[in-house]
Order: sequence, then C-alpha cells, then structure tokens
Amino acid sequence: MKTIKNLSIAVIGTAIFLLQSTNTQAATITFSDSTFNNEDWKLTPFIHGSAGQNAYQIASSNNQFRLIVNTIYPNPNVPFSYILGFNQRIGAVYNPQLQGAISSIDYSENSILFSQSIYGQLTGLALKQNQKIYLATVGATQEYNWTTKSANNLQQSDFHNFSFISNATENPDFSSTGTPIELGFFRANSTCLGCGGYGYTMVGGIDNWSVKINQDESQPVPEPTTVLGGLTFSAFITKMRMKRKRQQNPLESIGS
Repeated sequence: MKTIKNLSIAVIGTAIFLLQSTNTQAATITFSDSTFNNEDWKLTPFIHGSAGQNAYQIASSNNQFRLIVNTIYPNPNVPFSYILGFNQRIGAVYNPQLQGAISSIDYSENSILFSQSIYGQLTGLALKQNQKIYLATVGATQEYNWTTKSANNLQQSDFHNFSFISNATENPDFSSTGTPIELGFFRANSTCLGCGGYGYTMVGGIDNWSVKINQDESQPVPEPTTVLGGLTFSAFITKMRMKRKRQQNPLESIGS
C-alpha cells in the first residue's frame, strides 16, 4: 500500500507540472510536394454541362510534375459549361482542434501552359472541410515557361465555397473548433453559348506545390499530456473524497 501511495503522489506531482507546461508558442506547419507521385494525389472533378461527357480532367505524373488536361465543349442545354478539378494531396490534413487555430495561410506553386492559348487554366489553393470545397485563386497558367503563382497571408475570408447553386460566400472555419482541413489545389476552365463559346482542350502543369499554415498565437493548444494530467488530478481528488468519507463512517473504516 505504501508503494502505491508513493506512486500516486509522484504521478500527481507530474500532472501538476504538465499543467504548467501548456504550449503557448506559435508555429508554422508546411505541406509540400515537388515529385507528384500519382499515389500521393486524388483527383475529384466537378463538371457542369453534359453529365461529364463534354468536360473532363486528367492528372498524371510526368517528369516529376503534375500534368492537368481540361477538355470542355459548349452544351445547347445549359448556358455555360465548366470543369474544375480538386487535386487533393493525400495526407496533407490540418486539424485546428488538435493543432490550433489558423491565423493565415501562405500558398505557392510553379505553373506552366502547354496549350497554344493565352487563357490558360485558372489555378489556386483548394481546401476541403465538412465535405465542402473552398477556393482561393492565385491567377491563371498563361505562361509557356515555369512561373511562380503565390499568395501570402490568406485569411478564411479569402476562401469561398465552390458552388454555382448554394451560397458561394460561405467561408471555411480556421478557429480552434474547426473540423479537419484537407489541402490541395484546383484547375478550372469554362465556356458558354452566349459568349461565342467553343470546345477546346487546355493542358497545363504544376510543380513545387507548397502550403504553409501559420498558427494563431492568441489561441494556444494544450499539449496532449496536459489533458492526461488534468484527468489524473481529477482522479486524485475523487480518491481523497472517498478516503474522507470512509474516515467519517466508523463501521466502514473498521471493515477496511
């Protein structure tokens, strides 16, 4: 019994120390890719036009960059057609509830255009949260040589829900109560009937994809051990209350 008692005191002492060791220093977490192995990426296309037959997106690994091919045609049944592909980097997930609130995001990519067109593909950072896609555009792939596209200090208000039907002004949740955020990028093209639209194929590439998460200093997240320490301390209080109750009951005290 003495050994158990001494061990309990030691554990409680450790718990109190951990409670004082809450992490209050902000940090940055970076997700990046410069090789683009196919197994590391997942493509989810969003198509409006002819049920996916007039617009599609293909992504493949080629010489350590990701090749994006958008093909689109006008459809007489709808005023416009579009193709947008959410390219998700598998494993690039940030959880604000465990890792802390986000103060801002810095994004960078290298892009190139292979098609003989000045329009290129619309590109930028894409997030997925609560099964919704949010976009922050950084430009179009209009250059025939590798060019850096970037944006720093992106706030949650800079991201908008991708939807032509629901509220496109909806933003993601970067607070410490926000659900996990899956990271990637998007490429998009469109055409319409009323603006002289025509069918075309747009080919572009992406390399040196980088997303830097800047954590919010004002909302520190306790270390996991701190939570354990709090539970241990609660257990100690409960044990002391039970001991005091036994001391106040003579029959229970004698029986033990």
